[in-house]
Amino acid sequence: MDRPQELRLFLKKEGTKALVRDTPEDGWLHADMDIEPVGHAGNNTVIRVHLLTGRFHQIRASMAHIGHPLAGDVKYGGQPGQPYSLEACRLCFDGHCIEIPQK
Repeated sequence: MDRPQELRLFLKKEGTKALVRDTPEDGWLHADMDIEPVGHAGNNTVIRVHLLTGRFHQIRASMAHIGHPLAGDVKYGGQPGQPYSLEACRLCFDGHCIEIPQK
């Protein structure tokens, strides 16, 4: 991934997975987020995600849907054997933000 993207997709929870589609349909909820690559390590890209909605497995399912599954996330198409992680650096609610120190 080499450029920022605005993802405007539709998700539906089915059991323990989220299904993703590009167009709306009854029973599917909009799932919006902006992604920005911030670094590369080999064949992997570190991205910053700005969630505009908060859906079940939104980041994991959406990234897999666009062909960029999280490394190690076998549920959504990542290669086994690599641990995956999602780390928040900032949480904002109603305009109040908390910065989270990174390791």
